[in-house]
Amino acid sequence: MTDPALSKAMAEAAERAVGAIARGVGAAEKDIRKFPDTLRPGMQRYLDGDQNGAHAVDSAFGSASGDRGIGPPGGFVAKFGRNDEPTPPLTHVKPSSECLTNYETNRVQHWSRFAADRGLTLDQLTAQADEHAADLVRNSYVCTRVTGSTLQKVLDSGEFKSFDTGEINIIGRDVPSQRALFGYGADLVPEGRPIYGYLTRDPLGRDLHGGRLSRYGTVAVVFKPQLAERTTITFADSLDLAKHNDQERVAMSLADPLTNPTSNLFRRNKDPFTYQTPESLEPYIEAQIHRVTSTPSGTELSPLRTDSIDRVNFLSDRSEYPPELFDTLDSHGIPYSFSQDPPAEPTISVDADFV
Repeated sequence: MTDPALSKAMAEAAERAVGAIARGVGAAEKDIRKFPDTLRPGMQRYLDGDQNGAHAVDSAFGSASGDRGIGPPGGFVAKFGRNDEPTPPLTHVKPSSECLTNYETNRVQHWSRFAADRGLTLDQLTAQADEHAADLVRNSYVCTRVTGSTLQKVLDSGEFKSFDTGEINIIGRDVPSQRALFGYGADLVPEGRPIYGYLTRDPLGRDLHGGRLSRYGTVAVVFKPQLAERTTITFADSLDLAKHNDQERVAMSLADPLTNPTSNLFRRNKDPFTYQTPESLEPYIEAQIHRVTSTPSGTELSPLRTDSIDRVNFLSDRSEYPPELFDTLDSHGIPYSFSQDPPAEPTISVDADFV
């Protein structure tokens, strides 16, 4: 039973926390420069078109193999091979054996309990979780966030380069997780490392949960559906999910190709059905767009070029970006719009120590 005095103290603490959150939200709103959503002439027609408005992944269409799966209208082409031999572009991407063993060994212990609670075998729960993982990424778009100045550099150079999308250069810190999740060694050249992004169900690339991606930039770049072929995903920030070096081997969950999501995307120690919507996955569904692709003869570098951009959405007022940026977008024929992320949902967290 709970001490009444302790209950009262916790209630008062919670009330103070709610008040602080309300004041913080109000203060934050004062600092946000509001502006009306703006779709440039032709943008709505562009979004409504069958080709350009297509989702990156959609359960109504086939996958690269032609089997029932997810993919854009017509399925994924996936013919990176030669002599008409299709080669999935992410054949080379595999977790390290230590990472995979660590994940599978630990997951069996927890998921066996979750399965028993549901009256299922472990295999039955895993099969249902496979379907659930696919449900969470259907009707989504592959996007990334950049600053206005970074987008200008991308357009000028003709391609995205390593860590253009982040606020800091994280190559040194991220190599262990890339080795664990993708099998990329420390000797992989920078131009071969993935470009990081996210999935959203919003066609303008907005964060439907609100505010979680703003630190990466106020420009949402929405990629063409075909980019899903070379994209893996994690159900969290990949840097925090898996580390692999001489001192530590941790695998909370794994990465999967976007065209073939499985239950391996879920955390090893949580019931996969804890997550009912894409927005319930914290902090977001991360996308890793690979610049090394598989061919019948091995692997090759495959730059992420600007012709992969489908459209751009600006999350701040036009006056906050370099004027020449819009001229450059026009010259490339890239549609753009102005529309903000929805407001972040306030959360309450009260920590209490029990002796």
